[in-house]
Amino acid sequence: MARTQDPPAALAPRSNSQPGLNGVRGWTLLGLGDSIPGAAYCAGCTSFVQLYSNRIQADTGTPVKALNLADNSGIDSARLLSAVRGDPAVRSAVRRADVITLSIGANDSIPDDFAYLQGRCGGPDNIECYVHSLATFEHNERAILAEIRLLRGTSPTAIRVTTYYNPLVGNELSVRTFGPDFALAVARPLIERLDAAICREVALVHGICIDLYHAFNGPDGTRDAGSLLSGDHIHPSQEGHRLIAQLLAAAGYEPLTADRRTAAVGGGSSVVRR
Repeated sequence: MARTQDPPAALAPRSNSQPGLNGVRGWTLLGLGDSIPGAAYCAGCTSFVQLYSNRIQADTGTPVKALNLADNSGIDSARLLSAVRGDPAVRSAVRRADVITLSIGANDSIPDDFAYLQGRCGGPDNIECYVHSLATFEHNERAILAEIRLLRGTSPTAIRVTTYYNPLVGNELSVRTFGPDFALAVARPLIERLDAAICREVALVHGICIDLYHAFNGPDGTRDAGSLLSGDHIHPSQEGHRLIAQLLAAAGYEPLTADRRTAAVGGGSSVVRR
């Protein structure tokens, strides 16, 4: 990409970046996860993975090759863990990636939704199955991140993990299916627990947790994400993908550069908010 000026010294790539075209050192960005990075239900949209790649290149002057392996088939954390541990193509991509984005966990609760509707989720509030799924998810998330760290070895890696917003606020189908109180009374505290688990696990591998929840749903988590969502009121719209890419870029590019922007939001395990 042509540039009119060199990037600031703080954003200059460190010597551990890999040589790119014409001897210019470059990075590889790998997107892992579900249909959120997969840009599902958003016809013609460019995923935040590619938009983030563009931002990295614009900010640092470093050529970036994006590889988006997001899965739009309803993948959950167990299936992604299996892929990271056993799929040669995925493992090879992780080994080569200097920047990795991870978005996984929302589909883990799909069986629980059916159990909730049938009144067999368990517990006095009929939400016990969700709580059990959250515990399983956190175990899987920890294992996924540990495997990524193992495959990367000692190579500096910018690991960025997105949290989840609540797409059920203002979602008419959710109201018809689960009732008017489900989005805030049930889904909101569960999503907050899911997001807290995501941020705990990414901190263990010195990555950065990217807070989509408050960016999409406001400071108290009650706002309808509106235009940030596509027609299904679940997946991001193009505007939503642009916002996610902006939040990722706002986290800086440590440890690949000497960029210290992350210090302003708490360092290597930051939660980045809009």
